[in-house]
Amino acid sequence: MADPLTHRLADPRALEQLVLDTWDFGDAAGSAGRFGEAVAVLRTQQARATGLAGDFEAAGRILDEVESAGPTSAHARARIAIERGRVLNSTGDPAGAAPYFAEAHRLATEAGAGGLALDALHMQAIAAGATEGPAAARAVDERALAEIEATEDPQVRRWLGSILNNLGWDLHDSGEPERALTVFERAVEVRAEADDRQAWVVARWCVGRTLRTLGKYDEALALMEELAADPVGAEDAYVAEEIAANREALGRV
Repeated sequence: MADPLTHRLADPRALEQLVLDTWDFGDAAGSAGRFGEAVAVLRTQQARATGLAGDFEAAGRILDEVESAGPTSAHARARIAIERGRVLNSTGDPAGAAPYFAEAHRLATEAGAGGLALDALHMQAIAAGATEGPAAARAVDERALAEIEATEDPQVRRWLGSILNNLGWDLHDSGEPERALTVFERAVEVRAEADDRQAWVVARWCVGRTLRTLGKYDEALALMEELAADPVGAEDAYVAEEIAANREALGRV
C-alpha cells in the first residue's frame, strides 16, 4: 500500500505549503526560477507516467515542451535526460537510450541527487545488457553497488536490493552461478531488513533458481516449496514452474 504522502501533490494544503516554502518575496526573480525548475522536474514525471501508460509519443512531446522551456538546473536536465532514455529504451532502442542515461548520471551527481544518479546507473546497466550482454551490465551494476556502499544517503541506499538483484542475474547469465548465489543471498537479507514481503519472495526465488542452475535440485525444491506455502509466493506462477522443473530433474514427475 502506498504511503499517504505519495499523493501529497494532490492535497491542496500540502501543495500550498510547498508553494509557501518555495516563495521568497524579497527575491521574486529567484522565486520564479525555482518554480520554473520545479515545474520542469514534475513535468518529466508526467512524461514518465504517460509512457508507462503506453503513450510514448505523448511522453516524448511532453519532454520536448519541458526542454524547450530551457531549464538550467542540473537536476531538471538530469530528469529530462533519464526520461528521454526511458522512452527510447521502452520503444526498443537501448543503444540510443544509453547516452541519455550516462548524461543523467553525470548531471544528477552534479546536482547532488544521489538517488536519481543511482536510477540512471540502474537504467544504464539495463541498456548495456540489452546491447552488449550481461558482462557489460555487470560492470555498470558493480559501479552502482560501489556508489551505494559509499554513502548512507537513504535515497541511494534504497536501491541496494534492486542492484543486488540485477547484479546477481548479470553473474548468473555470465556463467558464474556460484557468485550469483552469494549476491542473491545478500539480496534476501536486504529485502528482509526492508520488510518488503513481495521483494523478499522474489529474492528467495532467485536463490532457488540459482540452486537449480548449480544442480542442487533438492535444496532448490525445498526452498520453492517453502515459497509456495507463503501467501505471497503461493500466487506466483514462477514458483510453481520452479517446483515442476526441480521435480522433473529429480525424476519425481
